[in-house]
Amino acid sequence: MAKKLQLGFDIKAGTLTELGDKPNGEKIVSYLSDFKGQRYFNIRAIYAGADGKWLPGKGLAVPANMMGMICQGISQLDTNYTNVTPIKAA
Repeated sequence: MAKKLQLGFDIKAGTLTELGDKPNGEKIVSYLSDFKGQRYFNIRAIYAGADGKWLPGKGLAVPANMMGMICQGISQLDTNYTNVTPIKAA
Protein backbone atom coordinates (compact mmCIF):
# COMPACT_ATOMS: atom_id res chain seq x y z
CA MET A 1 0.00 0.00 0.00
CA ALA A 2 1.33 3.46 -0.94
CA LYS A 3 2.21 5.87 1.85
CA LYS A 4 -0.38 8.63 2.29
CA LEU A 5 1.02 12.03 1.31
CA GLN A 6 1.06 14.71 4.01
CA LEU A 7 -0.22 17.87 2.34
CA GLY A 8 0.50 21.43 3.39
CA PHE A 9 -2.66 22.73 1.68
CA ASP A 10 -6.40 21.98 1.78
CA ILE A 11 -8.25 19.72 -0.65
CA LYS A 12 -11.59 17.92 -0.57
CA ALA A 13 -11.12 14.69 1.39
CA GLY A 14 -10.66 11.57 -0.69
CA THR A 15 -10.09 13.34 -4.02
CA LEU A 16 -6.28 13.17 -4.35
CA THR A 17 -5.01 10.95 -7.17
CA GLU A 18 -1.29 10.53 -7.86
CA LEU A 19 -0.75 10.59 -11.62
CA GLY A 20 3.04 10.24 -11.79
CA ASP A 21 6.47 11.37 -10.67
CA LYS A 22 8.69 13.99 -12.28
CA PRO A 23 12.49 13.47 -12.53
CA ASN A 24 13.05 16.39 -10.12
CA GLY A 25 11.15 14.64 -7.30
CA GLU A 26 7.87 16.48 -7.75
CA LYS A 27 4.66 14.51 -8.14
CA ILE A 28 1.82 15.16 -10.59
CA VAL A 29 -1.57 14.91 -8.88
CA SER A 30 -5.22 15.67 -9.48
CA TYR A 31 -7.67 16.73 -6.77
CA LEU A 32 -10.70 18.88 -5.98
CA SER A 33 -10.42 22.06 -3.94
CA ASP A 34 -12.66 24.92 -2.87
CA PHE A 35 -11.76 28.60 -3.25
CA LYS A 36 -14.04 31.57 -2.57
CA GLY A 37 -17.14 29.37 -2.58
CA GLN A 38 -16.29 27.63 -5.87
CA ARG A 39 -15.14 24.04 -6.35
CA TYR A 40 -12.16 23.48 -8.68
CA PHE A 41 -10.60 20.50 -10.42
CA ASN A 42 -6.80 20.68 -10.24
CA ILE A 43 -4.01 18.96 -12.15
CA ARG A 44 -0.83 20.13 -10.51
CA ALA A 45 2.80 19.43 -9.66
CA ILE A 46 3.43 19.24 -5.92
CA TYR A 47 6.79 19.40 -4.19
CA ALA A 48 8.10 18.49 -0.74
CA GLY A 49 8.50 21.50 1.54
CA ALA A 50 11.18 21.91 4.21
CA ASP A 51 8.82 20.40 6.83
CA GLY A 52 8.21 17.32 4.64
CA LYS A 53 4.66 18.31 3.71
CA TRP A 54 3.74 18.45 0.02
CA LEU A 55 2.97 21.93 -1.35
CA PRO A 56 1.22 23.01 -4.56
CA GLY A 57 3.39 24.01 -7.51
CA LYS A 58 2.58 24.87 -11.11
CA GLY A 59 -0.60 23.48 -12.55
CA LEU A 60 -4.11 23.96 -13.80
CA ALA A 61 -7.29 24.72 -11.85
CA VAL A 62 -10.65 24.86 -13.64
CA PRO A 63 -14.21 24.99 -12.32
CA ALA A 64 -15.19 21.46 -11.28
CA ASN A 65 -18.10 21.41 -13.72
CA MET A 66 -15.49 21.38 -16.53
CA MET A 67 -13.74 18.26 -15.16
CA GLY A 68 -15.51 15.84 -17.51
CA MET A 69 -14.68 17.97 -20.56
CA ILE A 70 -11.01 18.26 -19.51
CA CYS A 71 -10.69 14.50 -18.91
CA GLN A 72 -12.41 13.73 -22.21
CA GLY A 73 -10.02 16.07 -24.03
CA ILE A 74 -7.00 14.43 -22.40
CA SER A 75 -8.34 10.99 -23.31
CA GLN A 76 -8.87 12.11 -26.91
CA LEU A 77 -5.32 13.50 -27.07
CA ASP A 78 -3.94 10.25 -25.65
CA THR A 79 -5.88 8.21 -28.24
CA ASN A 80 -4.65 10.38 -31.11
CA TYR A 81 -1.09 10.94 -29.85
CA THR A 82 0.55 8.64 -32.40
CA ASN A 83 -0.94 10.77 -35.23
CA VAL A 84 0.29 14.12 -33.90
CA THR A 85 2.71 16.14 -36.06
CA PRO A 86 4.96 18.41 -33.97
CA ILE A 87 4.51 22.15 -34.54
CA LYS A 88 7.76 24.03 -35.02
CA ALA A 89 8.21 27.37 -33.30
CA ALA A 90 8.49 30.36 -35.62
